[in-house]
Amino acid sequence: MKNKKKQIEILLVDDEDDFRASASKALERRGFRVIQAQDGSKAVDMIERIPFDVVVLDLKMPGIDGITTLGLIRKINPRLPVVILTGHGTYEDAVAGIQLDIVDFVHKPVDIRELGERILSLVSIGDVKPLREKKIEEVMVPVGCYEKISVDSSILEAVDKLKELFLRRAGDTEDARENRALLVFDRDNFVDIVCARDILCLLEPEFLRTSDYASFFTGMFLAQSRIAGRVPLRSALTVKPRVQVDSALIEAVHLLVSNNLDHLLVMNGNDVAGVLKPEDLIKEILDPVALENQNNTD
Repeated sequence: MKNKKKQIEILLVDDEDDFRASASKALERRGFRVIQAQDGSKAVDMIERIPFDVVVLDLKMPGIDGITTLGLIRKINPRLPVVILTGHGTYEDAVAGIQLDIVDFVHKPVDIRELGERILSLVSIGDVKPLREKKIEEVMVPVGCYEKISVDSSILEAVDKLKELFLRRAGDTEDARENRALLVFDRDNFVDIVCARDILCLLEPEFLRTSDYASFFTGMFLAQSRIAGRVPLRSALTVKPRVQVDSALIEAVHLLVSNNLDHLLVMNGNDVAGVLKPEDLIKEILDPVALENQNNTD
């Protein structure tokens, strides 16, 4: 006789009686065994006695709230998968949940089918890793992947180097094709980063920026190109925002967005460590499927 497959045991913690009852029935129809707790105190007591597979925990409850309950759960069982229900949770609650090693968020009103699939994937993975925010150094492109240029070069020399980056063959590495900016050095000392946007700023005549009655005509671009080509590269350099390598990712997001940057310099003290671009951060936006794959491969 074949052994019966072990039923996944869920502790559902929520102070809303109707929600607990309906969600429990729906999950049980999908093959789970669900035990209910109406507050954090009862949940902690049950976890001390029963080896649950997963805890589904609401944030907002009277008495011991969800975050406090989560902290107590972590003292009892640091590895127990906890899924947070976030119907009306605050930003601070979400951050606290990540810091206390939650493994997933599910929004209220809850899609029971989705919740069931999340729970099945968590249990099938086995050793579930909690949500973890990457460090800037894990996301940035290291300084060695960027071309360098001397601060004593001309704008034309910078343009030629940028053209070379733009025209690299598809067979080149992804980093080499994407990192279309130059790191500017004064001998061994890092000065700044220069990209296509900086060069274009030099092409725009001053009167176009200052006059409401400026006109545009054919030939202006060519004329400005001839003039700008002879200008020293130093003229294209501006003081750009920088972020330290040990800063939080959200600080990098703020600097990129508020300053409309294509490239954000990442510093290690006074030394340049790498460059962060918007597309580097887009790749890190949380996706449940990617998270599952990461837990399977890490």
